[in-house]
Amino acid sequence: MKKRTKDKWSHKLLGGLGWMLKKVLGKLAGILFFPVFSAAGYRRLWGEAEDEFPRRLEQGNPSRRRSRWYYLWRVGREALLRAVALPALVVVCTAILVWVSVHTGRMKINSFPEGLRLYYEDVEFRSEDGTLLRGWFIPSLNADEVAYEGEQALRRQRPGAVLCHGLGSNRAQLLPMAGYLNRNGYEVLLFDFRNCGLSEGDALSYGLRERKDVLAAVHYLAGRPSVDPKRIAVIGQDVGGVAALGAAALDHSIRAIVIAGVEKDLQTAVSTRLSKVGMIGDFFSTAYVLGYKTYFRAHDRQLSSWELAESLGENQSLLIFSRKDQMSVKEGAAGIAKYAPGETQIAILGSEYSQVLTNASGVGSMVVEFLDSALGTGADNGS
Repeated sequence: MKKRTKDKWSHKLLGGLGWMLKKVLGKLAGILFFPVFSAAGYRRLWGEAEDEFPRRLEQGNPSRRRSRWYYLWRVGREALLRAVALPALVVVCTAILVWVSVHTGRMKINSFPEGLRLYYEDVEFRSEDGTLLRGWFIPSLNADEVAYEGEQALRRQRPGAVLCHGLGSNRAQLLPMAGYLNRNGYEVLLFDFRNCGLSEGDALSYGLRERKDVLAAVHYLAGRPSVDPKRIAVIGQDVGGVAALGAAALDHSIRAIVIAGVEKDLQTAVSTRLSKVGMIGDFFSTAYVLGYKTYFRAHDRQLSSWELAESLGENQSLLIFSRKDQMSVKEGAAGIAKYAPGETQIAILGSEYSQVLTNASGVGSMVVEFLDSALGTGADNGS
C-alpha cells in the first residue's frame, strides 16, 4: 500500500509539473510568435478585442482613444516582452533537453558470456555514492592449467581488466573483447554503468559520475584473490573511455588505460554531433553544455579529457585508438597524448572500424600486446 501511495503521489506531482510546464511554454510562445498588431496583442494590451473599439465609437463612447504614442508604446512593449521571453524560452527548452538526455531508456542485455563458452559469475558492488552496479566477473583459470599445474595454478594471481561500455549500451557491448582478453590470461570484469543494463541509478552524466563507477569496479576487481592488484587495466569506448580516463586520473594504481572514441571535451562532442545545423548548432551546443554544467555542478576541468590526461601518473601507460575519418577524435587523441606524462601510444584505424573496441578480432591483438608490455605480464602467463 505504501508503494502504491508513493507512486500515486509521484504521478500527481509529475502531472502537475507537466501542466505548469505546458502553461509556461504556451505563454512564452504566445509572446514570441504572434504579430504585434493582432487581435491577440490588442486584447493583451487593452483587455478587449480590437474590433470592439470602432463599435464603441459608433455608439458614441470613444473612451480609450489611441494617442499619438499608441504605436510607439505598442511596439516598445512587445519588443521588451520578446527580449525577456526569448532567453526564458531558451533556458526552459535547454533544461528540458538536458533532463531528457540524461534520463534515457535502458538497452536490454541480449548476449551473455556462455554464448562465447566463458565461465562467469554475476557480481554486484556499490559506487562511491551508494549506487548499486551489476556485472560479470570472468576468471581466466581453466581446467587444463589446474590439471597440469595443480595447486600452483590456483594460487597464482593474474592481471585484471575492467571493461567500460559506451553511451546507450551495456556490459554486453564489449563481451567479444572480454573473451579475447580472457583467453590471453586476463581476469575480466564487465559491468553496467549507472542507469544502464541492470545497474541502479536514474541519470547518465557522460563520464562525470561514471568515473566513480569505474573506480568501484577497479577496487572490486583488485579485491578478488585471483587478481594481482598491482596489474589492473581499464578499457573504455567513447563515454566509457572518458570515465576510464577520469578513474585513472584519480587512482594511479591503475597501471594501463585503453580508450577509443574520446574527444577533447563535452563541448566538442556535442558540437560535432550538431555541426550539420551550422551556427544554430553551435548556439544550442553551448547552451546544452552550460545547462549540463549547471545540472551536475560541473566545471570545465572535469569535462576535458586533456585535463584528465595531465592528471595521470608517469607510471600509467596509455593506448588511444582513433579513426582517420573522425577529426574531432583525432584531435582529442593528439591532445591526450601530448599532456599524458607516461608512455602513450596512438593507433589510427580506418573507417571500417565503427565501435573500435567491439571489434576484438581487429584490435584485440594490439590491446593484448600493449597490456602485456604495460603490466609486465608476458613472462608471467606461463609461470
